[in-house]
Amino acid sequence: MTIPFLSVEELRSGSAAKIPEDKTDEQLTAMLELASRMLDSICFCRISARELTERQTELIKAAMVLQITHMLEAEIYGDSGSAMRGSWSLGDVSMSAPAGKADNTPLANYLEQRGIARNVYSLLLDTGLGWRGV
Repeated sequence: MTIPFLSVEELRSGSAAKIPEDKTDEQLTAMLELASRMLDSICFCRISARELTERQTELIKAAMVLQITHMLEAEIYGDSGSAMRGSWSLGDVSMSAPAGKADNTPLANYLEQRGIARNVYSLLLDTGLGWRGV
């Protein structure tokens, strides 16, 4: 069992995440555990393996809120990668990025395959625990 980096109480009370009222504490705990494992894995297990500074803890909690929001949107809309694609449509309107402008980088593909939001990864880089490609 993974100890989540954010509690259900913190998620419900002070977060910007729009938590559906029908989500039970058990469901949210399961989501928080999964999100914690996801974030820790893309930081090479550096989060759970060390003492964190106050700033790192704040950034990780903010990343958790963003990841839970991303996971909830994927549940609602049925597609975790929809925000990362180069094109989308809604009714009669469709939009697409110009050729070659869609984010099809290896990092974007890696994050999309794992259901991790790119803004979450940006916050994790700010902690100093993520890979910077150096």
